[in-house]
Amino acid sequence: MGFVTGRYDQLTPIISSTFEFVEIEAFPGPHGGAQKWRLGLSDGRMWLLYVFPVAGSESPEFTYSPGEGLVGSGEFTGVIQIAKADAEGQKFGLEEITDLAAGVYPATVEMTGCVTGDVGSYKFEYKGWRDEECEGALMYALPHHIASFDDNTARGRTGLKLQSPTKGLMEAVRGCSWTMVERSLPTNVTWLVAGGREPNRQVTELIERTLVNESKSDIIGETNLNSMYFSGKVSCPWSNLHGMG
Repeated sequence: MGFVTGRYDQLTPIISSTFEFVEIEAFPGPHGGAQKWRLGLSDGRMWLLYVFPVAGSESPEFTYSPGEGLVGSGEFTGVIQIAKADAEGQKFGLEEITDLAAGVYPATVEMTGCVTGDVGSYKFEYKGWRDEECEGALMYALPHHIASFDDNTARGRTGLKLQSPTKGLMEAVRGCSWTMVERSLPTNVTWLVAGGREPNRQVTELIERTLVNESKSDIIGETNLNSMYFSGKVSCPWSNLHGMG
């Protein structure tokens, strides 16, 4: 997501961080009635804060309270969004891009796909709160998405980039939908032994025994553990099959 977005209903907003706020600067919002702040943290990072009150609600004033963060001046109804202001790659125009996209955020996404011959395509269509349109929504795409973008989706690339935790450098893309096309799909897939050969009886019997053993496993007891690392994982009994053909 291009923004961290929160909806508030008569709540006092508090914006907190692991790092201290060392710079808090207010600006006019990008749209009528909106407010904007540029926030600098003690780790050297910059963030942008956008506040969009609903009709009849006022934008809160924020004061900094050490140990608590930015505390709003009172109850607030509306939307608050936060975006990184120091993304990698394109530096010029970064705030202009986030200003234009602020106020829009996907709440749901619908995925559809189809395959014709050895060409497949799949589409993400974003919808806003209560199925509102998401025109110009800012979302970060992973490298494998970008590599498969069709021409129309690729036009929404902004050049703003962020590192993902595990899947490489992401790029911010504007648009209410993405379409990815995958060509040269492996349509001639064979199962069991390749090349039309008869399966080895020894291997077949080992597979059968392994399936029976696995069906007797206590999957809950083996995976529901008190560990952030091992919980959800289970040993692989069929690892004995490796090297047999």
